[in-house]
Amino acid sequence: MLVGLKFVHDRELDRNNFNGTIPSDLGNLTNLVSLDLYLNGFSGSIPDSLGKLTKLRFLRLNNNSLTGEIPMSLTDLTALQVLDLSNNRLSGVVPDNGSFSLFTHISFDNNLDLCGLVTGHPCPGSAPFSPPPLSSPASVSSPGGNTAPEVIVVAAALLFASPAIGYPW
Repeated sequence: MLVGLKFVHDRELDRNNFNGTIPSDLGNLTNLVSLDLYLNGFSGSIPDSLGKLTKLRFLRLNNNSLTGEIPMSLTDLTALQVLDLSNNRLSGVVPDNGSFSLFTHISFDNNLDLCGLVTGHPCPGSAPFSPPPLSSPASVSSPGGNTAPEVIVVAAALLFASPAIGYPW
């Protein structure tokens, strides 16, 4: 299906009703900067060989029927600026190292079996996520025993009231 195409810098093969698996031979196209295979009918897993595309800046595989885990080799793509794996059937842990530390949940949305910090869904067997504790200014005490907001309120009241208090004297 994709065999025989000459890839130089980019390939926009989106919306072509391609189906089957993504050919692992695409990993040999080392000068590829952009790979757009979104809105097709690809199934199967993401080839680990795509991690060899060190010049890749744009990888869009969204809106297919891809399954399996995200290959860890993709985290080695240091030039990667845009990643869209949304709307597939991917599973497992979303890596959060390497180039993947730059991407938000939008890159992975609508993959019901993905988990990890970026997805907001804890992985089975891991501790549930808890937000960092909120430090409320009201809970911070000053040396005098008053809470900080009370000290500020009293100081502000004295500042504005002092002309009225001092006027009669």
